[in-house]
Amino acid sequence: MELATPRIPLAAVLALVLLAIGAFALAGCLSKSAASRGEPAQESPAQPAPVIPASLPLAPAGRALVITVTSQLEVDDVEASVDRLRKAVAGRGGYVSGSTLSGEDEARSAQLEVRVPSDKLDAFRSDLRGLGEPTSETEHVEDVTEQRADLGARLRNARAQEARLLSLLAEKSANLADVIAVEKELGSVRESIERMDAQQRGLDGKIQFATLNISLRPKTVAVWRHPIASIGNAVVNGLHHAWTLVVGLCVVAATVLPSIAALLLIFSCVFFPVRMLSRRRQGARA
Repeated sequence: MELATPRIPLAAVLALVLLAIGAFALAGCLSKSAASRGEPAQESPAQPAPVIPASLPLAPAGRALVITVTSQLEVDDVEASVDRLRKAVAGRGGYVSGSTLSGEDEARSAQLEVRVPSDKLDAFRSDLRGLGEPTSETEHVEDVTEQRADLGARLRNARAQEARLLSLLAEKSANLADVIAVEKELGSVRESIERMDAQQRGLDGKIQFATLNISLRPKTVAVWRHPIASIGNAVVNGLHHAWTLVVGLCVVAATVLPSIAALLLIFSCVFFPVRMLSRRRQGARA
């Protein structure tokens, strides 16, 4: 005896197929509409990035950096190199914040502190190497991102407090004592705002401009490379030092001799009269 297999009606099969196609189409439409609205499905909202002005130089990771470079160079002519260095700084949009020129001839040296935009620091370093031969260079980078963010948050809170105090002053229902107290607090808050605003401007200036401490000195040539010139320079330097010694002794003598002459005059005025008196007394006794 054979069991009869149940037959599924053709209409039921077609209905199932149509339902499946409709479900897939509905899912596709929903995903497209969500993508068009910029709403990613099943994802947590992204955290907002820290707000940092675009004018300030940033590290690749969005960090605020304060860069300080110390460089020493040997140049052919110190004074001419100082002039070229000033022009290079101005060409890169920076400025010289301090300079010192000291010594003479072979001992001539210069120290300069310059500020250059941080985004042009590498280009300025290339200009600096063209002035002479670098003998040493150090770089210090300080990350002030957290310090800057903390300062900005405190400044925003202080300004919000200032706005609340101004709204309290605008109320006409406050009595005189409350007005005086609010004005006193408002003055304190504004003083804090001015102080923090100055700190923020100074910090932003350090971030935007890198500091370079540059020392320039004449090139030193090894004696064995130019023996004849080295011997000639030694003779000239020896004569120069000898002449300096003679002039110095003359200056010392010219300075001391008047004092010695005055002392001798005073001694003569005292010694010879005393001696004459003593001789007369001895003659009287004899």
